[in-house]
Amino acid sequence: MIIRQLFITILFILVSISAKTEESSTITENNTAFYEGVQYSYIISPPLNYEMNTDDASGDGYSFAFIPKDSGYKSAPVVIGINIFSIKDEIKNDFDLEMLIEEDTSALRNYYGINVSIEEIIPSVTETDDSLRTFFINDSTQFIPNVMTSYFNSGDEILIIELSILYSFPRFKAEEIYINFIRKIRILPKGKIEIG
Repeated sequence: MIIRQLFITILFILVSISAKTEESSTITENNTAFYEGVQYSYIISPPLNYEMNTDDASGDGYSFAFIPKDSGYKSAPVVIGINIFSIKDEIKNDFDLEMLIEEDTSALRNYYGINVSIEEIIPSVTETDDSLRTFFINDSTQFIPNVMTSYFNSGDEILIIELSILYSFPRFKAEEIYINFIRKIRILPKGKIEIG
């Protein structure tokens, strides 16, 4: 969660943030987030027994996050932080997701040290068969809260999802929650919203 503040400065230079309060973004009664982008609509539902947090999550640089119900944000054993950024028109032709990923991984290594291992794994796939580039983060010499990060580039928006845990929460359980969460995400052509 702390490391997100390092990334946010870089992203301000590259993209304009699509704030959670924009007209194209809404939060439904069941904590499902809806974002209408230029070409796609994003429907992001929480894991079972999780709820959305916007106020505390925004302090960590997220648009919103999902945390276990009955858990405060700062004490949550698992936090799934989400950002949706709009790519500025003036840099759209020159924008390179690879550059953003390199900046993110470099910031992690600068923050945690050279022993941090960042490995790209097989892409995580959404309910609508969209692939998110996914990275596994670990350090055999120390505990770090950052576990996984995934990226989706539509050409107009970038979706970034991060998994963070407390020391007491088993990584393998958090990873399973995270992968199942991504499997529920729907990225649909704008105007093709499905109900249910």
